[in-house]
Amino acid sequence: MSGTAVTLLMTADHEAITSGIGTATILGVDEPISAGAARRLAAEAGIIPVIMDGKSVPLDMGSTKRLFTEAQRYAMALRDGGCVWGCCPVPPNQCQSAHIRAWRDSKSTNIGNGILLCEYHHQRFDLDGWDLEFNDGPYLIPPAHIDPTRTPRRCQQRAIAPPDPPTARARESGQQRATAPPDLPP
Repeated sequence: MSGTAVTLLMTADHEAITSGIGTATILGVDEPISAGAARRLAAEAGIIPVIMDGKSVPLDMGSTKRLFTEAQRYAMALRDGGCVWGCCPVPPNQCQSAHIRAWRDSKSTNIGNGILLCEYHHQRFDLDGWDLEFNDGPYLIPPAHIDPTRTPRRCQQRAIAPPDPPTARARESGQQRATAPPDLPP
């Protein structure tokens, strides 16, 4: 479309997008793509999904304001300290910012609806049907096919502590103790 950077218009049946089963079409591309591929593309790029009814009438049009800002990613890096899944050792700079409640359902991109997950655990969270709730900290709730009781599991948080204040001796000499900056996501 003129006046914007690269913009793709993608059309799909509402049921195909919500279920991930079926196909979608990108305007100007002859071959359809899978609904699952359309959902992944829309999540990663500036693609505006257009939901159509059976008569090719637009029912809903998405937005490109889905991704976390740099400041939000920094805040989550400081809060979470890396992938919050179990004992996963992946540091913040190698994590993805994940929506706790899917953006397509919540239209909410804020740190209260976000956590840091490594790429593998982000896929598990989204594709396997995990939930997350906060009760004096984050708890992962497994899908029923993994745990029929859906018992919440405490997430790890390795919050990055602020550096210690300089010692009295260092203050007197005007020196500050050098501290390495924390790993933050790109």
